[in-house]
Amino acid sequence: MTAAKFKRLVNKHFKPEVEKIGWTGSDFNYRKFEENHLIKVFGMYGSWMGGCVYCETGIHYDFLPMYYGKNNSIEKILVTECLIRPRLSVGTWNFYEEKEKNIEQVEGILNAFLTAGKLFYADFENFPEPFENIKAEEVYEKNYLLMGKYHIDNPIDFMMMLKDINLHIGRLDKAKEFSERGIKAMEEFAKKMLVGRKTKSYRMTKESIQMRIESLKIV
Repeated sequence: MTAAKFKRLVNKHFKPEVEKIGWTGSDFNYRKFEENHLIKVFGMYGSWMGGCVYCETGIHYDFLPMYYGKNNSIEKILVTECLIRPRLSVGTWNFYEEKEKNIEQVEGILNAFLTAGKLFYADFENFPEPFENIKAEEVYEKNYLLMGKYHIDNPIDFMMMLKDINLHIGRLDKAKEFSERGIKAMEEFAKKMLVGRKTKSYRMTKESIQMRIESLKIV
């Protein structure tokens, strides 16, 4: 079975069930806008090798900018554009030749979404928890996990997110803490990357680093 055919099964057996509990979307992308600024996001995407889909849960907040991707519409946010997005349960669901087995896979995704997914989203329903007590330095500790559970792929972007969250809730001093720590990390990164001849790649890297530093600043 191809990803396109599996998508049709998702629309038939997954989409109607999640719509009953307030989710919107279609195909492999779904989202739910809650009160207290929380946006719950769920997505599937196929392997570049084919034969399976990966499923991820993600969260974002409606007052935050988009940190990843080229999408500027928060109404259409994808799970791959979320900074916090762990795999759902086993993470990977294989395709089979038999249609009935693939329907069972979709039902398995739905069951994991309604159970393990629900527990993930619940961790973020009481904003500003779990962000209000995070310290900038602890994010850079070895093997840091948010709430002891969730891996942070990019600490610098997480600094940006924590800066923006603290600005939103009126804690300027905490926002400055994350701003300064993120800028420090970017400057350390620049020292490692900006070496050698000033080629086109060098100039592009320098420009990207400067843009990230500007985003980390408090204006």
